[in-house]
Amino acid sequence: MIPDDEYLLKLGRVTYGLALLESVILAELDQLPGLPPALATRKLAGKSIEAIARALTDSANTDKVADATTRAWLQVAGGELAAAGRIHHAIKHARAAEEGEQLHLHRRSGELGDAVDITAAWLQRAQSDLDDALRQVSEGRAKAA
Repeated sequence: MIPDDEYLLKLGRVTYGLALLESVILAELDQLPGLPPALATRKLAGKSIEAIARALTDSANTDKVADATTRAWLQVAGGELAAAGRIHHAIKHARAAEEGEQLHLHRRSGELGDAVDITAAWLQRAQSDLDDALRQVSEGRAKAA
């Protein structure tokens, strides 16, 4: 069985929101002068959300940025991507419901104790978090401009 269309729509929106946040941050990086080569979009494109987040917050990279506002934006963007990475990880490693279970994705407990039921309510919170992340990144970039 497949979950209802409302659930699948929420799942699709969250998935799109993850891609949008990553795309917005990578596009902003192209506009920032004075970044070290490790933060070039061409170097980061194709990397995982988590890897991009680490690069944006790594002091080996941020210490090479002269502008304090840009460094602050990199920290905000990296932090928001790290949080989004946890959402991405839960969805990416989820399993479909088994027979007799409620029709939604489940992230079974692993070595990290990261079990989660990806219910419609969970997806709604994730979407809200992603919307907030996009606002934080956009507001921070406006200050860095």
